Amino acid sequence: MSSRRVQILHHLDVTSAAAADHAAPTDATGGLSLATWKQGGYSPDAAIVYLDDASTAIAIAAGAYVAGYDANRAAWFRVADLNGGAAIDLTATMGFAQRLIDVGGFDRLAVVDDGDTGTHKYGFKPVEALE
Repeated sequence: MSSRRVQILHHLDVTSAAAADHAAPTDATGGLSLATWKQGGYSPDAAIVYLDDASTAIAIAAGAYVAGYDANRAAWFRVADLNGGAAIDLTATMGFAQRLIDVGGFDRLAVVDDGDTGTHKYGFKPVEALE
């Protein structure tokens, strides 16, 4: 049985500012740029999305998702539902993380959520598969 190891590239972490709601981006400047991931023409296929740094214990309403921007198409796409579409609870000491696949082709990523009861940040860390 073969095993697959992964390496989380912490030095390429991108993080948003704290906000109560993260609205769906509408243009090419929304979300977080992945330019640092694409150095040398390479971009990892997988990433970890994380929500953390909650101001207090908060609940993110059901339906939060990740959106990806493709500069060639000049369009945003719904990439993945977070937590299976269920609500997400955050505290000041406990965040939320989920692995995403097939995100390397996007130029920007964003978390879209509404109905938060406090502020939080989101971010992405690229994950590289080691064979």
